[in-house]
Amino acid sequence: MKKIALSLPLLSISLLNGTILEKDGNHLFLSIDNQLKSFNVSVATAPEQELQLNLDSRPLDIQISGEYLYALTSQGLSIYKYESGTTPIFLGKFATQYAKQVEVVANKAYIANYLDGLQIVDISVKSNPIIETFFEQKTAIDLVVDGDYVYLLTKRDGVIILDISKRRATFVKEFKVENFTSITKSGDRLYIANEYTGLYILDISNPRELEFVSRTLTKADKVVKTERSIKTLNSKLGVVETINESSSAIINYDEVPMITSFDSDGDYTYTLNLNNEIAIIDSDGKTIFSEGESSSTVNGTTISINLNRGWNLIGNPSGSAFDTGTLSSNISPLFSYENGEWIKNGITIPANRGFWAYSKGSTTVEFSGEPQELDLNSVDSSNWVLLSSGKELESSNINGLIYTFESGEWVKNPATILPAQGFWLKK
Repeated sequence: MKKIALSLPLLSISLLNGTILEKDGNHLFLSIDNQLKSFNVSVATAPEQELQLNLDSRPLDIQISGEYLYALTSQGLSIYKYESGTTPIFLGKFATQYAKQVEVVANKAYIANYLDGLQIVDISVKSNPIIETFFEQKTAIDLVVDGDYVYLLTKRDGVIILDISKRRATFVKEFKVENFTSITKSGDRLYIANEYTGLYILDISNPRELEFVSRTLTKADKVVKTERSIKTLNSKLGVVETINESSSAIINYDEVPMITSFDSDGDYTYTLNLNNEIAIIDSDGKTIFSEGESSSTVNGTTISINLNRGWNLIGNPSGSAFDTGTLSSNISPLFSYENGEWIKNGITIPANRGFWAYSKGSTTVEFSGEPQELDLNSVDSSNWVLLSSGKELESSNINGLIYTFESGEWVKNPATILPAQGFWLKK
């Protein structure tokens, strides 16, 4: 798939977007706010939700081991008796703050904790998990457990290798590079994502003599191992790349605009966007399932446009300013763009101007007043402008580069632009 480099004005907003936590068998587990959700994806074109579990805070990681589900949040590790398709039964909890990732091996849970480092928890008694030992190391964010060793990933100090063959965890070696974000293992190699300097590959055939193999230019914030390859995510560019394990070459990449997280099993790549909408991409790069749909209707002097849960790019289609105070409280925040500057929650939206709107659920917005067709001759689009129209527009009649945002994805030069739909234009 051809990569599109977007140069649109960036809107950076920190919200509780969802995260894909784990693909386990036919089940895809997601974190949405303080809820753990799972979908049955045995039929990839028609995933079905099967679980919604409220937790004490946002789920950060989960592990399924035998008949148990281990859910990690910022408040600790909760243990549940679990069978696919049924409601988990709470058994016990290990309380800890600032945890990031967990890996369960036999009767031990290994936790990467941002403040405390590695925590090894005895979970043999599910109702009473207790700390067995720890290794203090700041900024721990991820880990891999392999036999007698733990590879602890940190933001500040890189990879820390620890020997866990005895009752205590002891330091072995480190590979110090800042700004690592994610780690996975395949065979005798570690693959470590770095958001600034690329994907690092380390040989761990002898953990005490760690060897640097290579570094690719694949900047990423997430790396996962599939049955046939390594996949990385760069959420800023909206690109998922497939890496050949033998040559370390990029053999495929898929564009997934506005992506926030992903997982892959080799046959399919599962993604989540800013609107917390799932998309499933097959091995040929074809999207076979995607949530969300945009539409608008005109009834006399009233234009209605449907909003999906999450971010929507819409606009004021009338010839007069739109009072944002008439919107539901469930639609917030709003961002308009004027003279090269973002305006948050402005009192009005000028005529024929577009804006971003965040909706807490699927809803409809109505714009009253005489719809006004956009006069493109009056618009200075030498730089990016965010526009809207009260009449349907044909892109073929517009001189310039156009982007709309539909179903969580950027669309370049769409055939038509609907009334009240927002769009970017630059000549």
